[in-house]
Amino acid sequence: LEPKVLTNAKRIDKDGEHAFDGFKRDAELNKKRGLPEDTITDNLIIKGNNLLALHTLKEEFAGQVKLIYIDPPYNTGNDSFGYNDSFNRSTWLTFMRNRLHTAKTLLSKDGIICVQCDDNENAYLKILMDEVFENRFLNNVAVKMSEASGVKMNHAKGRFPKLKEFILMYKMPNFKGFITVDKYEQKEWDPENNI
Repeated sequence: LEPKVLTNAKRIDKDGEHAFDGFKRDAELNKKRGLPEDTITDNLIIKGNNLLALHTLKEEFAGQVKLIYIDPPYNTGNDSFGYNDSFNRSTWLTFMRNRLHTAKTLLSKDGIICVQCDDNENAYLKILMDEVFENRFLNNVAVKMSEASGVKMNHAKGRFPKLKEFILMYKMPNFKGFITVDKYEQKEWDPENNI
């Protein structure tokens, strides 16, 4: 789990892909954010083993990340996504525990972490996250994934269709809440959102 060298880096912007000329470090911006002046200010997408990537980022970003979103394998028992998705429960929980502890070291004191899952491991994941994040549970958001209609209803006699997934949200000790979103009046009925 030692930090690895990031290789094959590319710089991508609105004009396309460019040769990588090093990480940007904006001392003035970092000062405004209350971060060390030499902190990387680029947005990063890292492709590779997520546990190794998290450990590599620790030295640079420990205690500085405001939001972490994790979409792990749901442990559905099928490997059709191109990665292992059929762990036994204890192995899956160990897999998640390692990543959650490492992610926690990256979070700022006012940060939050969101982990998406489905019914397969939601209850077990909540217990694990209660332990790792010291019962700083914020919310369990149910995300509607589909309607109770169509072909999936042909099998409803044997099992209920999967209509939702969940996002477990945990906060760090100094989390103050979300920024208020501006609201606006809709002039016409919006049939998409029923507002």
